[in-house]
Amino acid sequence: MTAIWTLPERRLISELSVGIARRLTEILQPSDGVTVCHGFQSPFDKGCRVLWQLGVAYGADGARERISYDEDLLPAFFKLLSPDAIRSTLSDGPLTPAPTVFRVLTCYLSIACDYGGGDILPCRREPFHPPAVFAKEISALKKLGYIDRLGTVVIWTEKIASAMVESYLWQADGQSVESVVEANIREACETALSCTPEHTIRTLTREAASMSELDFATLLLKRFDGLFWTKNPDGTARSNQGDVTLLKAIYYTLRAKG
Repeated sequence: MTAIWTLPERRLISELSVGIARRLTEILQPSDGVTVCHGFQSPFDKGCRVLWQLGVAYGADGARERISYDEDLLPAFFKLLSPDAIRSTLSDGPLTPAPTVFRVLTCYLSIACDYGGGDILPCRREPFHPPAVFAKEISALKKLGYIDRLGTVVIWTEKIASAMVESYLWQADGQSVESVVEANIREACETALSCTPEHTIRTLTREAASMSELDFATLLLKRFDGLFWTKNPDGTARSNQGDVTLLKAIYYTLRAKG
């Protein structure tokens, strides 16, 4: 789809592209600093494709450089332009065909608000202090009404909602997925501890105060596998990931009690 950008949209696309390239570099850690391998994993492959379509990255498989965008092709390796080169390339407006603002925005949110490596942009509904590295992107987002500034903090507006939902960061009802997951974990932790004998809680509280998170989780898995938190209420086993997340929550809850 060919997009025609306004001047504020052009600036937004430029800064989001710089942000996408920065996050790809932080997460994928290219050995030469500029050539990333996305591993055909989302959202990294989508990030490379968007930058390629914008003309600020190009395929670099072996000795063959693929500069011209090809919708039916996705090289495994991409060379990313520098921040100044990205801004310069995009200063004259969109290429043809150019991705829509929504497509670039959802790609940016998927990479900036998730995954490890470097600073992460919060995606919660509550006000937050954005890491300094996101300053120019925040400024461009604010100009188009995607985010508001409240003194020293910022907050996402309703205008960003559809992009957040498309990026699987918010639910359709507007709640952030991260907040909902944390609330569910807190509830499961409270339920687990309420079903645990008081003398056992006292013992675990002492152990949590002196143990690392890993040692405490190992202790529970080895010695307390009959307690509630390793099973669902109907007696069926929880998933391993669920166990680990819940054990971590119990660890920090008991440390706070101690």
